Amino acid sequence: MENDSSREQLQKEVLDTLPWLEEASKLVHRAFALGQEHLFESWKTWDPQYRETLLKELTRIDWEVLSEAISILQNPSSAGELDIDRIKPMPMRTVEEQVEHRAREEELGREHLIKGKTAWLIPAGGSGSRLLKDLEMIYASLPFRRRYKVADEQMRSFDVDCAKGQLPITPVLGKTFYGLFIEQALALGARVGRMPVLIFMLSDETRDASLFTITHHPLYRQLEQALLLFDHGMNPVLDNQARIIPKDDRGALVFSGNGNGGLFKAMWNTAYKGSPNIFSHLEKQGIEVVGFSNVDNPVADIILPRMLGSHLRLGVSLTFGVVRKVDPFERVGMIVRLAGENKLDKIEYNEFPKELAEETNPDDPDRLLYEHGDVNVFLMSLDEMKKVDHLPLKTYRNKMVATARGRVSGNKFESFTFHIIRYPAADRIDVKEILRAEQFMPTKNSIGRDSPATVIRTLCDRNARWLEAQGARVARQDVESCVGDYARLAWDLLEPAARDTELAGEVKAVIGRVESLTDLRTAADIEKLFALVVGLGDKALAAGLEKLKNAADHAYSILQPGEARAFAEFTPAFALEAEDLGEMGLGEDWVLETDCQLALSGHPTQVSIGRGLCLGENSAFILDIHSEYGEISLSKDRWLTFDLDKAGSAEIGEEVRLEPGAEVEIHVHGSGRVVVPDGTVFSGDYLVKVPDGETVVLEGSPRI
Repeated sequence: MENDSSREQLQKEVLDTLPWLEEASKLVHRAFALGQEHLFESWKTWDPQYRETLLKELTRIDWEVLSEAISILQNPSSAGELDIDRIKPMPMRTVEEQVEHRAREEELGREHLIKGKTAWLIPAGGSGSRLLKDLEMIYASLPFRRRYKVADEQMRSFDVDCAKGQLPITPVLGKTFYGLFIEQALALGARVGRMPVLIFMLSDETRDASLFTITHHPLYRQLEQALLLFDHGMNPVLDNQARIIPKDDRGALVFSGNGNGGLFKAMWNTAYKGSPNIFSHLEKQGIEVVGFSNVDNPVADIILPRMLGSHLRLGVSLTFGVVRKVDPFERVGMIVRLAGENKLDKIEYNEFPKELAEETNPDDPDRLLYEHGDVNVFLMSLDEMKKVDHLPLKTYRNKMVATARGRVSGNKFESFTFHIIRYPAADRIDVKEILRAEQFMPTKNSIGRDSPATVIRTLCDRNARWLEAQGARVARQDVESCVGDYARLAWDLLEPAARDTELAGEVKAVIGRVESLTDLRTAADIEKLFALVVGLGDKALAAGLEKLKNAADHAYSILQPGEARAFAEFTPAFALEAEDLGEMGLGEDWVLETDCQLALSGHPTQVSIGRGLCLGENSAFILDIHSEYGEISLSKDRWLTFDLDKAGSAEIGEEVRLEPGAEVEIHVHGSGRVVVPDGTVFSGDYLVKVPDGETVVLEGSPRI
């Protein structure tokens, strides 16, 4: 505006012509007070629908957050930086140090679940549209030949508004993140007879897509009483003059997600089932502790009894899980102690001082001083959550956003839940090591590090360890096969992508290194080759060669020596932890050969599998029991009862074998039952659907 008087005149004109809307004048005053008068400059010429739409958009704004965002843009130095001298390592309990109290903690955690005092909160995360765009690359990078059919069908039904939680992520059955978390929560509840409260915090941008997948899960209607869904809200996107960006000429504004840190205000501001807010509802449910994990980490298991019990035994307000970093600059935040204060803080990976990231432990020079990273896996008391009234904003500058005029540059603002660590005193926080291979498998990228391919590899490797602990023999990758995979990568992807580019010579060197491994072929050589290809990808990124960068990222999908080449999946009902297989007596004398795929589901009391199961190379044995718990009843207080007479069941005999190339896929509906007699040999493809209430005996080819 030209001057203050014209600005005041415009505000008066707007106030004089307001359509009916509760507290409309207050919204206008707030907008003008924060320099957003540009939204009203053509107020007189706009029709009533535009005016009403604009005012409704203004009701979505958290004015306190907007004021802070404007201040950050106008005073970029005001945020300040931590003094490097104040940053100190945070003592934490190693896995070895936790063993002493394991039995007692299991008992305490189990009691807490039985008393119904536990909830698990999972934020939906961002859009999955990038994953959809890269669907073909994702499939090309998956580390097995038989691509899961369910996943393919689900992925291709995605649209541009899909959510990351809809991505099929399990190796063989293709269960989505959302579905897997629902089944994990039920499996925990089934073990103690009481369902924990499972909370999904949804994003406005992908709400409809998320709701579709969650509410269409077969267990949703039976467990609806224990599921809580709410939206976390949005923040307006600002231009470089700290002005809200209009989306179109109909009164809509450009918004973006306010980050998972928006959950605290959203929980205070959202009425739920007769309660004034979600905190009140959870208190009525008896909830005292809430676990938190990201939607893209399918194995967080934060409310397992041993995790809960540790938190309860120590009587802390917060328990944070950290993992050992793969390298000094892994993209995980660092929990640090602030010198001279009884406080902890978390510093994001891109803000952590380089010199500290590389600093080694004076007591052990082979290890980093800041060795462990935070992975957003933590437990917090409900009382502590209720104290949170403000979390710092993170600014993302020069982000392209869609408007009716095309894509324009804007500034987005988010807050993050992990900053709750700043609230309690340091001695009220427990920082403990968790095993990456068991509880941290992030899915951040389409291909490359932390992608569906790497998560699937890690899941299969974990499941192979579980089976091997029971006496199974599982095929693992050898150096020769790994060299062959790198050769295919070099000739099929790297060489065509680098042709006629400045990095063609670099790729030629990679091909030469692969060919030289014909004689050497050691694990150390493979490590050097992997580093060479990944380094090539970094150079391609710097040179703007996207196709070559994507090709190099496929190196992350190659199975490394020692990793499982047989792909196994267990549904949460079947086995939630390694100990579950031991209790069932499964795995003894089993043989899973190269590239075979095994999927097992069903309630442990309804499924028996004998010794000597042998799956030949490239085979598949998929036992997909649709009704694992039979009929489920959930009381008002979330007590669980099951009618297992209505559950699907299976009896797989001893010495059952699949010949190389065979494929057996069994789908059991309702209370159907499948029987495979002792000594059965399968030499061809079998697709069997067992109807509800019927028994099917599957004999295959008799052994000679």
